[in-house]
Amino acid sequence: MVKYSACIAVALAIVYGIILSYPGMFFKYSYEYKNMTVYSHETLKGDIDGVWDAVHEKMVLSEFFNPDFKFCFYIVKGLKEYSFLTAFKGKNYSYLCPLSGKIFLVSADFEKNEANCKNCDEKSVRDLDIIMASAAMKSILRQNSEFLKYIFISEWKKEGYGEYIAGESGYFEFSEICGNETDNLWLEFYKRHLAMKMLMIEDKYSFAAVLEKNVSYEGMLKRLKERHCR
Repeated sequence: MVKYSACIAVALAIVYGIILSYPGMFFKYSYEYKNMTVYSHETLKGDIDGVWDAVHEKMVLSEFFNPDFKFCFYIVKGLKEYSFLTAFKGKNYSYLCPLSGKIFLVSADFEKNEANCKNCDEKSVRDLDIIMASAAMKSILRQNSEFLKYIFISEWKKEGYGEYIAGESGYFEFSEICGNETDNLWLEFYKRHLAMKMLMIEDKYSFAAVLEKNVSYEGMLKRLKERHCR
C-alpha cells in the first residue's frame, strides 16, 4: 500500500512538473513580438508592442542582458489557476517558475498599462511595464545561471535587482519605510529596491558582486532606516 501510494505521488509530481514546464496547452491565445511571447485565455487588447518596448529599454540596462534571451509570459485567469501554476505561492504580482523559466502574471491590462497582485490590499495596482520588467530580470538571472545557483540566490536580491532595473514609479516616500508594516507588498518591493540601489549606486557594487557578497536584507534595512527614519 505504501509503495502504491509512493508511485502515485511520483506520477502526480511528474505530471505537475510537465504542466509547469508546458503551460501553453492551457492557454487559447498567444501573441509574439520580438523576443517575447504572451499567452492568455482571451484576445489581448492595447499597445502590447509599446509596453514590451518600454520593458526592453529597462532590461538593456542590466549587466546580464543578452539579446538572445527569450521571455514567455502567461496571464492567468483567476487566483485558483495562479496558485496551481505557481506551486501555491502567496501574494505577488508575478511568479517565475525556476524549472521552466516561464513567467506567470496575476493580471495584465495592456490598454491601461496596469497590473494587480494576488490577495493584495488597496493601493496595489502598478504599471504593467514595471511588473513585466521586474519579472523579466528574474528570467534573465535564471537564463544566465545554473538551476541550483539561481535557487540559492536570496529572494530579496532577485526582487530588489528586478525593481531597481524596472524603475519604481515613486508612489512611496522615504519615511514610509520606517514603520513595521508587512502587509503592503508594493511597499516591501520598494524597500528592496532602495536596498539594492544603495548597494549599486552608493557602494558601487556591480550586481555580480552583490550576488557574491554576504549581505543580509535586515542589515540593508537597518542602514536605510538609520538614514531616513529620525
